[in-house]
Amino acid sequence: MSQPPPLTEGLEKTGTPPPLGTMHSVRVSAFEPEYSWRLDGDTLWMCTAGQADISIDLAKITTVRLSYEPTRMQTGRYRCRIYGPLGLAAMIQNESYMGFASFESRSDTYKALVRLLIPRIASLNPQCIFKSGTSHLSWWGQALMIAIVFGLLLILLIVLYSAIGPLAIIKLVIIAFFIPPLARWFMKNKPRTFDPSDIPKSLLPG
Repeated sequence: MSQPPPLTEGLEKTGTPPPLGTMHSVRVSAFEPEYSWRLDGDTLWMCTAGQADISIDLAKITTVRLSYEPTRMQTGRYRCRIYGPLGLAAMIQNESYMGFASFESRSDTYKALVRLLIPRIASLNPQCIFKSGTSHLSWWGQALMIAIVFGLLLILLIVLYSAIGPLAIIKLVIIAFFIPPLARWFMKNKPRTFDPSDIPKSLLPG
């Protein structure tokens, strides 16, 4: 596969600025190499050391989804998924794996890439759908599961209060500690569509 032209090529040949582009590098986990995502004009390139670069034609992108996907180790992880006719074409995130339980924020280059990528896709394919958060099924499923778990815990604490006494209060405080992160996840990931010219700030790293 041909290599992407350098970003200075247009300037050297024509004296005019080259197509708008940027680059973001990230390693998802210990089991994957570092990927460099390069936006160059109408093409998104996925580059990995020692492998042929993969090109993604932005005109063929049908759906873009932004989501907030924290974990215990990555409380500030955000992801951008782009889909083509054959399904998922790319998954880009803002945090890069550095070692066991260690992640580096690369939010600046992630935001720069997303803010250029989304309007570019919209201009090339006006039919593309831009979504934020999770799917409706996932969102409601998570809500139901958490409601059931919290409900059962509260019932159990109330029933056993006479046996464990003050310990019940401590357990309630521990449960309450998890409420703000859960609330943040639900608010940010509420399923909806958005205008590509107005990317939701809640779905970008702060």
